[in-house]
Amino acid sequence: MQVDDAAATIVGGAAQRGELALVYQPIVGLDDGAPVAVEALVRWRHPRLGVLGPESFLPRLARDGELHLLDDWVLRTAVGEFAAWSAATPGTGLHVNVSADRLLAGDGLGEALGAVADAGGLARGRLRVEVAEPVVLDSLDAVAPVLSSVRAAGCAVVVDDVGAAGTSPRHLAAVGAAGLKIDRSYVAGMLDSPRDRAVVRALVELGERAGVPVTAVGVETAEQAAALRDLGCAQGQGWLFGRPAPLT
Repeated sequence: MQVDDAAATIVGGAAQRGELALVYQPIVGLDDGAPVAVEALVRWRHPRLGVLGPESFLPRLARDGELHLLDDWVLRTAVGEFAAWSAATPGTGLHVNVSADRLLAGDGLGEALGAVADAGGLARGRLRVEVAEPVVLDSLDAVAPVLSSVRAAGCAVVVDDVGAAGTSPRHLAAVGAAGLKIDRSYVAGMLDSPRDRAVVRALVELGERAGVPVTAVGVETAEQAAALRDLGCAQGQGWLFGRPAPLT
């Protein structure tokens, strides 16, 4: 079911009332600070509660079985906004998050991504789907074929929220990952915690072994960025480089 046909649902109603909006946060190269991509992040401009981040409403959507509707709305909206904005920056990619519900539905995700990219005039190779590490580890057999269809459609797969849960080169190879993102909690603690720094180092080395770029999420200070560069991390995302904001 598409959001356009779902006015009775939470997502459909909010979308039709113009309450859903996207903001975008840059992902940059740590060596030169040049943007390599942006990640689309959803906000709900609630008429009574103000602007809500996803942590405020995703649990309810999960309970009501509407996460896939939000995924579809974010995808279409992000592609439309990004394609127009990024015409002058052909090397920049667009990251969109896909929920476990949407992945495990197994209903032609790759075809849907390709169709939306084509309709929006966005080269498929610029579209990158982020999937959380727990989904990969807990449901590898189920999500691997779905993510294979994503790659077959010409889009890329990035594993997000990677930490100490046990992601290995085998997992990255099984989903054809084109990148991984270090969970922000380890970046936040890496200057003070030897354990967190060791996890970050291990994940950078994992990316090197797998031949994929590693992005550190939640970079807020120049000291963190310097430490990440020293460890060989390729990319960073966080308030140091830009807060989530509409495309301008």
